[in-house]
Amino acid sequence: MRPKCWVAGWMLMILSLIACGEGAPAAEARQVRIEKKTELLKTDAMGGRQAVINTPVFHGIKDPALLKEIQGSIAAVVRDASGSSPEEWVKEWKEDGGGWLTEIDYQVTFHRHDLLSLAYVVGGLGAYPTEAEVSIVLDLKTGHRLTAKDLFKSQEELAARVERMRAAAVEKAIQEHRAHLKEMEMTEEDLMSTMEPAKQMRFGAENLDTFLLDDKGVTFVYDFGFPHVSQALEPSGEYFLSYEELRSYINPEGPLARVL
Repeated sequence: MRPKCWVAGWMLMILSLIACGEGAPAAEARQVRIEKKTELLKTDAMGGRQAVINTPVFHGIKDPALLKEIQGSIAAVVRDASGSSPEEWVKEWKEDGGGWLTEIDYQVTFHRHDLLSLAYVVGGLGAYPTEAEVSIVLDLKTGHRLTAKDLFKSQEELAARVERMRAAAVEKAIQEHRAHLKEMEMTEEDLMSTMEPAKQMRFGAENLDTFLLDDKGVTFVYDFGFPHVSQALEPSGEYFLSYEELRSYINPEGPLARVL
């Protein structure tokens, strides 16, 4: 019985080491914890205003340079959408009461395999309420923002596939609005005039850089840029493809291959 127990013990140890090796990427990803920090900014002026700014705080990243790179990548995305980074907005509010900003918030849509996907919303109040939705996908190994060229090959072919989805979304929106012309107090001519720019747009390889990850696949995000008065007519700008559908486009040497 002793030899059998010795062999069984070694087999159990080997299996445990294999299991630990297979689970290493997930364990590594779990070491990075994200905590949402909320700052409520108020003004004391007549008709006082306020803004809520939510920012991610990262725990478990020991390299200060890596942490700085991650924070810088996120700040750059928010700055592109709103004109200032979250830190700059806080400073502006404290110095002169802010501007048009009313909200910065984010949602984690994916956090595995050292990849982090964040969906940001930046809201403000000017002549009209405005809201910008921006996305960022980070490689937590480098802190860099990932673009389509980092993840995909055959980008022109992939963009052509997404373009077919975009065109179908426009036609679907037209058909849905056409059924409610009377309620919208619009004529067929008004509808087609409003939707014509969307029909003429094209989704190209340069549009692939705006995307989000989740557990099932990738959502490419397209901004039709409808003016405020006609935003209710804007077609869907989100086009989802599963990882299986994307398998032939994913760069086998790129970061997204970790998911497969």
